[in-house]
Amino acid sequence: MPIVLLPRGLPGSVVKRRVFIGGAASVLALVAYLVAAPGERVGRYTKPATAKVLEAWKSHFEAKRHLVPPPPVLPSGAPDGVDFTGEYRFGKYDYDLTITQKGRRVVMRSGGVDHQDIGGAFDTLGEGYVQDGKVYVRWWCFDLTRNFANTGGAEIWFADKAKNRIEVRYYHDADEKIEEGYGVRVGTAPGEKLHYRIRVKQPVRTYDEARVVRGTVRGRDGEAIHDALVLRRHEEGTSVRTDGAGRFEMRFTRVPTVLMISAGARGYRNKVESILFQEFRELHFVLDPVGTEDDPRYVFVSPTPDRSSRDRWEPTMGKKGFDLWRCGNCHRNSYDEWKFSRHAWSAKNAVTKAVFEKDFLPALSAGKATGDVGLCTACHAPQAALDYQNVPLNEVTGIALKGNHCDFCHKIHHTDDLDAPGVRGSTAVRRPSPDDDSVPGLIKRVYGTLADADYLMMGPTYHPFFGTSALCAGCHQYTTPTGLPALHTYREWGRWAAGRSEHESCQSCHMAEGTSYERKRVANRICINALRRPGSQIHHHGFVGREMASKALEVKVTARRGKSGIEVNTVVITKDVGHKVPTGSSDKHLLLVVTVTDASGVHVGALEGPRVPEHAGGSADIDLAKIDMRVAAGDLAGLPGREFALVFADEDGHTHVPFWRAKTFVRDTRLEPDSTTSVQHRFATATGKLTIRAELFHRLRIKRDDVAADLEPGKNGVRPLDLLVGAATVELD
Repeated sequence: MPIVLLPRGLPGSVVKRRVFIGGAASVLALVAYLVAAPGERVGRYTKPATAKVLEAWKSHFEAKRHLVPPPPVLPSGAPDGVDFTGEYRFGKYDYDLTITQKGRRVVMRSGGVDHQDIGGAFDTLGEGYVQDGKVYVRWWCFDLTRNFANTGGAEIWFADKAKNRIEVRYYHDADEKIEEGYGVRVGTAPGEKLHYRIRVKQPVRTYDEARVVRGTVRGRDGEAIHDALVLRRHEEGTSVRTDGAGRFEMRFTRVPTVLMISAGARGYRNKVESILFQEFRELHFVLDPVGTEDDPRYVFVSPTPDRSSRDRWEPTMGKKGFDLWRCGNCHRNSYDEWKFSRHAWSAKNAVTKAVFEKDFLPALSAGKATGDVGLCTACHAPQAALDYQNVPLNEVTGIALKGNHCDFCHKIHHTDDLDAPGVRGSTAVRRPSPDDDSVPGLIKRVYGTLADADYLMMGPTYHPFFGTSALCAGCHQYTTPTGLPALHTYREWGRWAAGRSEHESCQSCHMAEGTSYERKRVANRICINALRRPGSQIHHHGFVGREMASKALEVKVTARRGKSGIEVNTVVITKDVGHKVPTGSSDKHLLLVVTVTDASGVHVGALEGPRVPEHAGGSADIDLAKIDMRVAAGDLAGLPGREFALVFADEDGHTHVPFWRAKTFVRDTRLEPDSTTSVQHRFATATGKLTIRAELFHRLRIKRDDVAADLEPGKNGVRPLDLLVGAATVELD
């Protein structure tokens, strides 16, 4: 490979001069390279891929490029200022580059096959504007070989008076390193194209006096946007808000090679602008409005990655081909966390299926259940509930079987009637129009808390609602038509939060920050090849639930010998939790079991104190020799202990029934947040050394129901039905 000397800004006629390694010229070139300023050093291409690999990449480009949408449609109008409209060839490997300009707005498309061994087939869309004789553009790239995306930005300007040669400075978000190159207009300067790539490695600069970035944030119709959030990408501490005139001012003492500034506002799509080479010009953001319509024609995108290398029918594409749009293609970390979550399995896990088919449907058929056949679908398979009225959960098919998946959740706009079930009254979804040509591709609109995400085909929109507990209320708050608190987690949280000036949201605990994993290390990206982010902007998408109970509960036990037996006091403490434990439906219980054994391991009988209720299952008579086996098997009825539960009764007086069969409220003994609960027992008098143990189990009601007979833990999304969440042991001499 040649070493090339290419000072920045040389005219195109000079670009063709190359200095090869060999003889005196090589020595001079090497010396010049070593002493050149960082901005003038020439980067090298890596070695080319093999002929076989290149052939495969060319087939990827030919087979998949038609799946990449055209750039956004610009309004009609003549170019304003310098006109960059035209077709160019760019790069050593002859990439296509097409620029269209109307007014000062610009769209571009570029694609081809990168022959380097790290390359592949790609296609790129870009959008930007012309200012001071330059194109400033953000680009979004599809890796057609690997089915994931890439982002970055560029400056483009003419390198000759004839406007046939262009010079480009560009960068990838993933590393923020600037590269430079040249291109030529098609039909001019035959054979002249980019042969070189300069990698500019300028360090972060530190200034004694802060550098100032000023600008405005306006809507597409010129309206000033008040209270827009402006920040340096991925650095929340730099954020400022626009004033009533849409103006902002930011100050920096440390300035990187690429300074990326983003702007986001409610009701508008996010935008990112870049300042390269410390060019401190004013930034004028123009944000595109986001509609508030909900279009039922929208087809949700599957979260499952598509890594296939063969054609097949893809319903979301409507044609034969590869599905580039799947969320897991790019958001691999989040997908890998989500795919094992209860949200992912909500429509198809074996517990839900068994309860629906063996309990809910028979009760509904017998007229003993509230709601209708589509009640469960509204939360467990909300996409299906949107697409079809009253579809039973066991008839859901297709992408809707993915439960609460990426594309659905990130289309939630707000919540309305919090006591209604899911999308049937509480969860308000805003599906975009498939005809919206201002955003290319299928997804078109994604709500989230980040104001600095700007991948065009997703239509990212800053929506602070996503950081609030109200987002979860749509499915985690439901009151039955008879007024019973079927699912009141959101209101439980509201009561806990009401007396606090600062409080956590649901997401703070159940989507903890900084816990996403890429292989075995903490990830610093939320998307492959994307901008590195701090842990505070990366949230776990596993939506952990009852597994957190062991952190929220503490069990303590004390004992003493009294005149009439062994007196045991068990204390259960709740901490760092913002709702009752257990929360959610009446299917969940906490069961406390207290045992006393002597030095030989023989159990001591209990004389006084509460017992685990009959519903927990097991023999009515307590055989002291079988207690250990019963605890191991989960047959806990009658053992010394206590139940913490929300209990309903049906019309026949049976207790511990699910909310759809509930007619009356019996009791609520669940643990309150930040509470201490004591439970006293008295055991028979015993001599010698004694061991007192208190164990707290989290259990699903169906543990003892026939609906659980065919459930196998670890299969079909079923986790262990019993979970030990707290224990304490004390010895008494």
